Amino acid sequence: MAFVVHVWAYYYQKAYTRESIPADAQKMDIYDPAFPAHIWLMIFYGLLDAMWQTTTFWLIGAMSNDTNKLAIYSGFFHSIQSAGAAGVWRMDAVAIPYMNIFLSTWCLVVGGLVIAFPMIYLRVRDTTVLDDEAILKLDLEHAQAQEKHAGEKAESFSA
Repeated sequence: MAFVVHVWAYYYQKAYTRESIPADAQKMDIYDPAFPAHIWLMIFYGLLDAMWQTTTFWLIGAMSNDTNKLAIYSGFFHSIQSAGAAGVWRMDAVAIPYMNIFLSTWCLVVGGLVIAFPMIYLRVRDTTVLDDEAILKLDLEHAQAQEKHAGEKAESFSA
């Protein structure tokens, strides 16, 4: 899906530059013949984003059941996402060519997929490895403490 949307967007992007659009140009509206195709592209951009976010959070959730770990993973993901958005905003502000911005996002998608495949292979399992889960360790410690407390209480009643 990522490649289909980006190839489709490239078809429009290759003719669209900062120099090709004068400041006083008439903007596209719903009566423009090219409008429906652009709207469908935007719909597919939204669908791709939803699919990307869902897959990312599924992968993050599949990596652990420990809420502390998941909070760190999720925070890292959002920090990288926000840094990328800030970088693109700055590239637009300094008038980097639109094609360069477009290709940088496409390359980041490809790079992210290449980096993600080994992580998916190594970290995502069908079952949870209990030794790796800090929350389970805390639950076991709590249960052991309760058993010890209950045993002490029973001894005090029998004495």
